[in-house]
Order: sequence, then C-alpha cells, then structure tokens
Amino acid sequence: MDLLADPQALAARICEVGYAKAELNDNLLARVFDIYGLADDFFHAGLEAKQACRSAAHVEGYLPIGSEYSIDQDRRDLHEGFLVWSRNRGLRHTSLEQSRLRSAMHSLFAAYTQGSADIIAALRARIAPDAPPLELSDHSYMQVNFYEPPKHDRDTLQDRHEDGHLLNFVKATSPGLEIEVDGRFEPVRLARNEVLVMPGSVLTALTGGLIPPLYHQVRNLGAPASRLSLMFFINPPVRPIAPWIVNDTNRDTNILDLLLKNSAMFGLPALDELA
Repeated sequence: MDLLADPQALAARICEVGYAKAELNDNLLARVFDIYGLADDFFHAGLEAKQACRSAAHVEGYLPIGSEYSIDQDRRDLHEGFLVWSRNRGLRHTSLEQSRLRSAMHSLFAAYTQGSADIIAALRARIAPDAPPLELSDHSYMQVNFYEPPKHDRDTLQDRHEDGHLLNFVKATSPGLEIEVDGRFEPVRLARNEVLVMPGSVLTALTGGLIPPLYHQVRNLGAPASRLSLMFFINPPVRPIAPWIVNDTNRDTNILDLLLKNSAMFGLPALDELA
C-alpha cells in the first residue's frame, strides 16, 4: 500500500524549504487514528499495566515520563512514550505480544518504510543520481508520545532539538509542534490527512550539508488535557555509509559514527548497543 502519491515532489520540497507535508490516503489515515485511540486507552491505564508492556533490554514498549531529553539531561522531555522497532517484530514478551497498540503500530511499518525509501530514492536521484542506492534498516522505529500539557508549567514540553536520523514522519492530535525557520519558531499546521516529513542530521551529512536538519520543539499551550504525537524515525543500516556529496562540510565526517552518536543523544541506548 503506497504511503506517498508523489515522492519526487516531496523531495523537491525538502530541498527547497527543508521539510515537506505528505498526504495520507484514507486507509492509512484511518490506521493512524486507530493508533491514537488505542494509545489514549493505553496511557490512561494504570502504571502497573503500562510497565507490564515494557522490555527495557530491547527498548520496546512503554517509556515512562522523563525517559528522554532533548538537549539537557537535567531537563527531561515531559511525555510518556510507546516505542516499537522493526527489528523487534518477533520479540517474545507476553504483555507486548498481547498489546493491541503494538500490533496497530507494526501494521503501519510496511507503508511508512516504503514511503521513506521512495523519498530517499527521489532525493538521491535529484542530488546525486550516480551515487549507489541507500538501503533502510530494521533499526528504524515508530513511537507515540503522550503529553498532558495542563500538568506542567514549563514553556516547552520538549525542548529545541533535531532528531539525528535520516527522516522523521510526525503527526499529532493537537497543536504544539513548532519548527525553526530562519532562526524563529513557527507553529506547524497540518491538514487532517497530512503528516510532516522532517530531515535529520544523518541526511545532512549524506548530502554534504545541502539539506540541513530541521530543528523543532513542542510548545506547552496549556491545553488540551492530553496530546498524542505519532512518529516514524528512519535510519540507514548500521555499517559504513558513503556520502552522496563530499565537500568541506562533511569531508571529515564518519556518517556511521554520527549515526551511532546521534542515536544515543536523547537518553536511549546507541543503535549498536541494542539487545
């Protein structure tokens, strides 16, 4: 099932303004909203039930509030999370196996992965058509975050950062996400069927700085009572990666080292440390 109708147009948009808005078809949009409903039920369950849907060794399932940070380890992100990895699809864990939320999220992997591959291929064709194709890896993952804005008096629920991956697809149930444009933060406005496509610094290194990482944050608007954000983070394989363009911005950059460093900069284990 195709996620994207025109990946070439999205690639052009990313090159032009640094991000893109992609439209989801009706079937995929319905699945996203199913995930929102299941996530809302899950995060409103008791702590014992949520903790049971967690495999800390595999970084799979429930993430308690404060598990991640954006820049400062002493200023933790104000959300709970639920995370599923492509590589953990066959993970044997009774509570996780029974989790309807996990199953629903995994059902989107094929479409999101193919959509990601289509954008990356379109970017390569546009930027460096002679470069070898870049494969995506099973180290890509999907995460849903749960915020309760009225419970916090901080101005941001998640501070300014970039995700450090190739790309991230993100869609939230309510406003709050802001992106940095020309040094200023602007609120993201998406139609009901749109998802935001954000580049990360691995793509920046791959393209010799042509596509900068998109910095963003989550503003605390004080409402609604709860907010959900569904994200899909795309990573290349954990092995040496040749840049598409070599110039002064990336001549001394080891993209694999950057990928591993980035994957550990928010409080989770590095990709090569995962069980």
